[in-house]
Amino acid sequence: MAALNGVFPMLVEVDEVLFSLMVILGIMFIFLLQRSFRKTLPPRMSNEIEKMLTCPISHEPMRDPVTLVESGQTYDKESLCQALLHFPTLCPLTGQSFPGKLQYIDCLPTRQILTLFVGNEAYQKYDDSCFRRRYSAVTSNSKDYDTYEELEALLFGMNRRQIDLVSAQEMVTNTNQDDAVVVGFKAVLLYPATFCYGELHTDKDEALRAWKRADELGLSADADAGNIWALWLRGMQEAFKEEAFERAAQSFAMSAAEDHAGSRCSLGFLYLRGHGVPQDFEMAVKYYKEAAEQGNALAQQHLGDLYRVGDHVPQDYEKALEYFRLAASQGNVPAQLALARTFLGMACRTLMKRQ
Repeated sequence: MAALNGVFPMLVEVDEVLFSLMVILGIMFIFLLQRSFRKTLPPRMSNEIEKMLTCPISHEPMRDPVTLVESGQTYDKESLCQALLHFPTLCPLTGQSFPGKLQYIDCLPTRQILTLFVGNEAYQKYDDSCFRRRYSAVTSNSKDYDTYEELEALLFGMNRRQIDLVSAQEMVTNTNQDDAVVVGFKAVLLYPATFCYGELHTDKDEALRAWKRADELGLSADADAGNIWALWLRGMQEAFKEEAFERAAQSFAMSAAEDHAGSRCSLGFLYLRGHGVPQDFEMAVKYYKEAAEQGNALAQQHLGDLYRVGDHVPQDYEKALEYFRLAASQGNVPAQLALARTFLGMACRTLMKRQ
């Protein structure tokens, strides 16, 4: 029995080694089988597979195959996105028109065929976040998409230009006053509690009149139609003017789902404070980071503040400086001041340690 007790552990070790070898040999066999299978395909089958993997829009090999839900046709995602911006309700191959926004999903069978016969490197995921913003604007009949995007950049940088609130205010004053979204931007800029820095003219009564005018022009209808800027502006109105934080959170969430960075930043603030939603610091940081990655300087500034003081995140001066730099480089004044204070604080602590 004593001898057997020594044998069993050895057998277990041998079994583990054999199992590992079998796994490695199995992986090698599958790899070699795939390569051999690709080489030995009959020409007719190779042609059919090549045709299956070719996008009917670009006539190039697909890199990220997706299926248009309404028609069942498969396309390369990038090519489909470009086509939908020009013809928002049409299936590019059949020309069939569908009501409302069109939806697409990953085509996993085609992706598997792509990786099997061409290789794993052939699949290259396409980032469609910018497309979804544009498509939402197009399908919601946005009256002036370029103006909305420019105003957003003047307010938050968005990695496109320097923040300039005064120029934004001039723009909303001199642009179409019959556009509900433009008038909504005007109300946000006029409201004293929104932006508390810069040489910005603020007047609560003027802001309230602008909100009323935006409502008359159909701001809420634009939001219900899916206009991401109208949704954000309606959320700002509900939060600042009406203090209806639950409704504001719903408006922000709808716009954030369409990748609107301003709404993600606003949601982060609501979760941080517990306004209209249960207080949830992880969700707050999540939304702030998503907005910051999109270039929203206000979200970058808030993340810098959180990491500098260790507010619900581990204190991390390097991360704080990183976010402050990102925001400050886009013209965010509070981030520029915070950057100076953080450097000064780090210098003082270094001197104290040396003494």
